[in-house]
Amino acid sequence: MTQGDQTEISVSLRDMVAFLVRGALLASVLAVVVGGGVYVFASRQVPIFRAEATLLVVRSTAGFSQLELTTVTAPPIDLAAYRVAAASDPVLADALRALGVVEPLAGDIRSLRERVGSTIDAGVRDSSLLRIDGRAGTPQLAVERANAVAVALVEWDRRRASETMSRVIATVEQQIEALTEQVRSLQVVGDAAAQQQVDGLVRLRAEQQQQLAYARALIASAEGLVSMLQTAETTVRQVAPRPALNAAVAALLTVALTYVVLLILAAFSTRMRTGDDIAATVGAPVIAEFPVANGKDRTRLREAASYLRAKLLFATTEAHPRVFMVTSSQEHEGKTTVALHMAEGFVRYGYRTLLVDADMRSPSLLEHYQVLGTANDVASLHGWLQDPEGRHRVLRISLEGEGVLDLVPQYEAAAGAPEALGRGFWRLLERWASYDVIVVDTAPVLAVADPLIIAPHCTGTVMVVNPSRTDRPGAAAAAQLLRGVGATLIGVVPNQVATSRKRFAYGAGYGGSAKKPHAATGRRGREVARPAPLQDA
Repeated sequence: MTQGDQTEISVSLRDMVAFLVRGALLASVLAVVVGGGVYVFASRQVPIFRAEATLLVVRSTAGFSQLELTTVTAPPIDLAAYRVAAASDPVLADALRALGVVEPLAGDIRSLRERVGSTIDAGVRDSSLLRIDGRAGTPQLAVERANAVAVALVEWDRRRASETMSRVIATVEQQIEALTEQVRSLQVVGDAAAQQQVDGLVRLRAEQQQQLAYARALIASAEGLVSMLQTAETTVRQVAPRPALNAAVAALLTVALTYVVLLILAAFSTRMRTGDDIAATVGAPVIAEFPVANGKDRTRLREAASYLRAKLLFATTEAHPRVFMVTSSQEHEGKTTVALHMAEGFVRYGYRTLLVDADMRSPSLLEHYQVLGTANDVASLHGWLQDPEGRHRVLRISLEGEGVLDLVPQYEAAAGAPEALGRGFWRLLERWASYDVIVVDTAPVLAVADPLIIAPHCTGTVMVVNPSRTDRPGAAAAAQLLRGVGATLIGVVPNQVATSRKRFAYGAGYGGSAKKPHAATGRRGREVARPAPLQDA
């Protein structure tokens, strides 16, 4: 699988925790607001009460055989059929009549159906429980609805038994009428044979009449398989609104939805938040992290520069001189700050170091060292490029007794920078070969072509990334352009990293508890020495 075919995405536990922490405040605020709103809204709603009547459903009824009595019962049906019957029009119409509605209309039946329900607790043997619930704005009406539907269902099931016996009685009556008609027709004949048939039909009719009388007696004892077990009076409770529960559910859903939205935004975001994210985008390791600068205490910047120096020395053990180009994808990412601290770090380590301001479009190194105006006897980089073999001087910056940093400045923006760099920069590197380290501060890669001209002649390139300003497409494009001209991208340096994210840049004494350095002169605490010729450097 090639890198172009698929991009492997991995999320560490630290990244997940950081994501949760970043969204915690927003999720908490939204949860409180939404939960509080739902609580207030629910508290103002009309209460709804629920009452429940319980019916007993048996599979069959036992006859009173010991008393030689027989009962008529409804034929067994499936338990689910009782739930359907409880919501049927006939049962609900009977319930409405019991509630005082003389002539229930379709709308009345539909309204009651929306306010009642049923559930079944299936039994293990011969019986089950059927629960009929009624809902209303008052406890009393909820009880009345539940009981009315329950009684109507019991009566409906009893009618099933009596209707069965009624059909039997109707059948027997029809048979008796048929026998009576046959007797009449035979009596007209009057012979002995006909009289015998009449006697037989009369006896059969007498038996049928006895069965009819017995059936009419049994219909009074007809019973269903459903009976009332408990009425609804003792089961009333308020089911809505429930402000506390509704608010809690709304708050939890808000938190979940907030993180889902944040996750979607993060997935489509072009910002780089972690060092691993930056390294994956640029395709080079993070070799140091520069924290947010503190105007009074620059200890962390010094420590970050020391860490960066160690990584660069380890990566370029065989090179001499070591030429490091410092650039970024776009402006205002802090490349110049990293470049000068890097150069000062090499000076403190005892290396003869030259810092070159090769950002000929927007030079700024002299401002950092409080060198105002133009030193007449110190040539700018543009002057060096126009006459690489000339006798030029460098500006020497004394670092408070820690050493001297040589600087090739650029006083103002110069025209024709790409052409000048292309013709003479490599020759200047040959002339500066007596230095141990040369740090070249260049323009942003995506802004101009200057760094692409310089990079192939350098030992390695350091790319500065400000996570709050740089996006993934820009950083990736800059790295691709550098590699396209054959530059060696040693690593990437995140700049302006929050102190809580310290990973490479530790303060002196692990946390910056060391004594502060002595006060120094100038904006950056540097003394500017007089210019010196290159051979005296």
